[in-house]
Amino acid sequence: GVVIDQAMGVVNFDDLAISGVTGTHFDLNNSNATITVTLDSTTGITSTAGRALEITNLTGGSFAFDGGPITDGDLGVHINGNAVSVASTIANALDIDNASAIGLVIANNTGGTIALTGSIDIDSVDIQGANIASNTNVTISDASVSVLNGGGGGALALNMSNNAMLSAT
Repeated sequence: GVVIDQAMGVVNFDDLAISGVTGTHFDLNNSNATITVTLDSTTGITSTAGRALEITNLTGGSFAFDGGPITDGDLGVHINGNAVSVASTIANALDIDNASAIGLVIANNTGGTIALTGSIDIDSVDIQGANIASNTNVTISDASVSVLNGGGGGALALNMSNNAMLSAT
């Protein structure tokens, strides 16, 4: 996978494809940089074991993802504890079929808006589909979240709590 830790300045990826990785496929941490990632239109990020995308503890800067899909069949997408200084966007289609963890976590982010503008489809079995909590500003469009009862007690499909500004369409 790709690990970016403590980056500053500008980091660009073009036509990036990641698949077949165990663990986190794209991991962005502890950085204050402008990160732009254009994914390969067919493969994008495809995860069957581990987490497709993790963005944590940014101290400024921004991130922008577009292009191909982000597909996850295990630990989902995690955007947590960031202090982005300007709007950050994930414009990719997200397809998350999780069995091991909450499918989409967007939590404890401050500063600029975090926008998910691509289609979002989350299916989970007995695990919460999405947790969007304690953010300064989140915008989500075109989302579908379903939690299927797989014989256990079921789970909450979507938690959206303690957000200063949340726009979902």
